[in-house]
Amino acid sequence: MSARASRWFAALLCTAACEDAPTPPDPPPLRVEFAGCAAVREGPVCEILAPSSLKFWVETPEDAHLSAEIDGATRAFTTASAQGGRRVTVDAPAGSREVALRAARNGAAAVFRLRLEPLVTSPALDEAEALRRRGQLDEAEAKLAPLQSDPSRVLRLGALRKRARIESKRGATPHAARLFAESLTEDRALGRVSDELHDRFALFHMHLYAGRRFADARAALSDVERLARDFPEGRVMASYYEGLLARETGDLRGALGGLRASQKAAARLGFEAQRVDALEVEASVLSQLGRHPDALAAMDEARSRLPGDASPCRRAESDNNLGWVALRTDADGQGLREPEPPLRAALEAFRKECPRPAEEANVLLNLGLYAMHRDRPEEARAHLDAARRAAPRVDARIEAWAAVLDGRIALAKPETRTALAPHERARAIGRAALLSDVELEGALGRARALEALGRTDDAERAYAEADALLDVALRAVPLGEGRETFLHGAELVTRLRVDFLLGRAEKAERSARDVWLREAALAAMRGKSRLLRALGCAASPSQTRREALDRSLARYHQGRAALEAELAALWRLPENRLDAALRAHDTRIKDLRAALDDALAHLCPHDRDATRGPFVPAPGEVTLVHLPTRSGWTGFVITPDAIVVHDAAGVRPDLPPSRLAAALFEPFAGALRGASRLRLITHPSLDRLDLHALPFDGAPLGARLPVVHGAGFDRPERPPSEGPLAALVVADPRGNLPGAREEARTVAAALRARGASVLLLEGEAATHAAVVAALTDPATHLFHFAGHGLYEGRDGWESALPLATGALAVADVLALARVPEQVVLSGCDTGRAGTSAASEGLGLGQAFVVAGARAVVAATRPIEDKKTLPFVHALYGDSKGPLDLVEALHRARRAAHEGDSPSDVASFRLLSP
Repeated sequence: MSARASRWFAALLCTAACEDAPTPPDPPPLRVEFAGCAAVREGPVCEILAPSSLKFWVETPEDAHLSAEIDGATRAFTTASAQGGRRVTVDAPAGSREVALRAARNGAAAVFRLRLEPLVTSPALDEAEALRRRGQLDEAEAKLAPLQSDPSRVLRLGALRKRARIESKRGATPHAARLFAESLTEDRALGRVSDELHDRFALFHMHLYAGRRFADARAALSDVERLARDFPEGRVMASYYEGLLARETGDLRGALGGLRASQKAAARLGFEAQRVDALEVEASVLSQLGRHPDALAAMDEARSRLPGDASPCRRAESDNNLGWVALRTDADGQGLREPEPPLRAALEAFRKECPRPAEEANVLLNLGLYAMHRDRPEEARAHLDAARRAAPRVDARIEAWAAVLDGRIALAKPETRTALAPHERARAIGRAALLSDVELEGALGRARALEALGRTDDAERAYAEADALLDVALRAVPLGEGRETFLHGAELVTRLRVDFLLGRAEKAERSARDVWLREAALAAMRGKSRLLRALGCAASPSQTRREALDRSLARYHQGRAALEAELAALWRLPENRLDAALRAHDTRIKDLRAALDDALAHLCPHDRDATRGPFVPAPGEVTLVHLPTRSGWTGFVITPDAIVVHDAAGVRPDLPPSRLAAALFEPFAGALRGASRLRLITHPSLDRLDLHALPFDGAPLGARLPVVHGAGFDRPERPPSEGPLAALVVADPRGNLPGAREEARTVAAALRARGASVLLLEGEAATHAAVVAALTDPATHLFHFAGHGLYEGRDGWESALPLATGALAVADVLALARVPEQVVLSGCDTGRAGTSAASEGLGLGQAFVVAGARAVVAATRPIEDKKTLPFVHALYGDSKGPLDLVEALHRARRAAHEGDSPSDVASFRLLSP
């Protein structure tokens, strides 16, 4: 072979070998966050005090080998599981220049490197900070004076930053703001990332609490995302302050999101003190939502996690926070924890070990509010006076609650003439400072004071304002976080307004009496429908808002479809990865639902007067309304021609059926006997009973006449479906209810006999995509579901109809572009709602009503698979003419009473707007 051929052949062999060579393995993914630096510069560069203990949160596959190096030498480290990763602690000795974390797998490695440098500092900075915290501001400033001319630019900046905080503590906000602006400019010039973030947080705190300048506070948090890329600790604090800002502006949805994000990030990096701070604020938000057991549990957890070396000031803050949470439980009549002991402990500390006049005033106000809960106005006045002596100049929140307490004392004594001014002040401060809870307190107190003064027209407008404010406040409560418990605590608004309107009716001339009675009934109906009205678009939103809502709904549906597709593939994963994948799937589902709730709250505001104009029932229909008032219970009957009101003082939900029926129905027996249909709109404590099964004229009420359980809101009539009518029947999607399949085939045959076209989806055919497509088809006028039903989650937000793939959840129903006019949900708990709300709660049946259905038959409790078939025969048995669910359910109830149908019919009720 020639030399040329030899070279050619060798090259060919090399090419073949190169082509056959295996691809080098990819390094494992490696994500790292770090903490423990005394300061951080761009790069990032970690400035440390020697020696230092550095913490890292590492996310890398479990089969990757993790090692740590200091200046190239392997170092031992400790590790612990944390938030889906590992928390690693590495000790860096004096003089260290770099720490590296290496994740290796199959011969390939990913490396995270962090440069280390010594911190430039001075003892004078620490001494000045200690003096500032003790309130010795002049001494602190004097301690900083030499540093202002120090050759080190870093030390001059340190002195400038401390001076800004000293001026803020003095209350010299404009001067402090100028100093903060200078320090932020210098922070940026020197690339001091952590210093800039801490200055921004201090500036934020000053703007938020010293002046409630929300725009300035929000601006102080600008650019934190960029800075947090080099300083992960900053992300922990940024989320916390974003949560604080949301809480202070009434955005409880944003508050919970920010505070929980901060706790999660703090748990990753082992910041126990910051986690405790966020948890205590979350407890306060939960108490505002009426979730008192959860709030107290959060406070107990926070206090158990307080570091052992926590300062007396921090412990006093925790005592006051616990007292405030316990105070709210006391105000709601639950009395789960005695508020006075922790408040007394906090007061003692703020007077002696940790002198803070503003905090002392705050605790005194809380003690005053507690005294008012115990009907001790003189004691409350003493606490209020002491609070004003302790801190004449306080922030807006404390001043607003002082005005609320002042007004409550005046109403209780009574000092009617002096009660109006403090409530008006509380209302004004609450409105200006975005303190929605205080604004509502002030508005309601103002209405009561005007009523006591005899200014009835002004009082009427004031009660209406308080009612509207409650609607607005409800929109700030995220679904699944306590809308029902929030409304339970706010029920007083409805009761006082109805009482006032009834009082006007009693004093009015005969010609005006019906007007005021009708207004009282409408107010009661508004209270009943408040939660559901907050979810729907009773009034058409603007074109811009409608388009934005459509985009939000489209994103929800796209995300939902993607998750369903992923879920179908998850079951092929090995067991060691399946649990983590399912947890991630659940988290993304919750995120999607939260985004939908946010869209419904902000893009589709409900009409504050959704019960439009003078409410008049349809011809032959009678509307019966009951609610608790100051005198006991009051009942209204509204007919097309008149309105009648009766006291029902003897009503109690725990009465025997015959006595309860007599108290509720006998005063209105004449109207009921002449009705062709009865619409019940009553307080949830009664509505959760089977009122349709109570005796009336020798038979269950629902067997005597058609009964509808109304949510209490009206909306424009929906145009009838066009073209051939169609029905969707879904049966046994999970394949374990044979009775449901037989039921569905019976329903399909009955509907076809009525001339409807029927799409029957059984078992595996009932996928999420197929069901949603059929429900939104404009021709579908009826939906019958036979299968499992689940009532789950706070506010019923996790309730769902399990399908062959995924489930049709409450959120899915609310996101539908349209729903059929008539719906039958033959599954367990499909008509169930919450038990704590003062208004109609949310469940699957209620979600269909909100989404646009005119009639929904659903079960309020578990039902047996084998017992539903006779009920369905009775419901669909009459094959003449179009189906009317109201009349059909009445026939089924009558058949049950006559012995021709199972007694399980009492489990079902018909829900309507």
